Amino acid sequence: MRHLAAIAIIASLSFGPVASAQTSERQALAERYVQLSITGMDKAMQELLEGQVAQWDASVPEEQARWFRRHALQIMNTHMRPMIDEMTRDYAERFSEAELRALVAFYETPMGRGIARKQMEAGMAQGEIMQRFEVAYLTDLMTKFCAEFDCQGEAPKGQAARKPSTR
Repeated sequence: MRHLAAIAIIASLSFGPVASAQTSERQALAERYVQLSITGMDKAMQELLEGQVAQWDASVPEEQARWFRRHALQIMNTHMRPMIDEMTRDYAERFSEAELRALVAFYETPMGRGIARKQMEAGMAQGEIMQRFEVAYLTDLMTKFCAEFDCQGEAPKGQAARKPSTR
């Protein structure tokens, strides 16, 4: 057992810089891939915002619509960096260096840029679809749950939390 531990320590010392360089290269490739895949996102988000505001009815005061137009993207941008960083870490861990090189090479082509734009548009549309699904599902789920357990805005407790559904 001691021999295995010693071999593992020696191996980690021997290959540490190589692994670190590979990780650094994967990280750089993942960053490039994310940047290529979100190119034009700001314009798409602006169009989405304008579309949403245009659908508001007269019950939304113009002052509130102006505030929303002026601040929504600024506020969103403060949350974008952490999201992009998390996406980058995920891609660096999920894809091999060769896969990331292939992704970057593809997305740097005109066809790749076109596909990236369409993927972003599709992702935004799917986000809206997913949001409608989640609202419908959770409404149905909680309506049925509360009919069974008489929630009255409370989390399930005691016997009600353990009671099996008859539905």
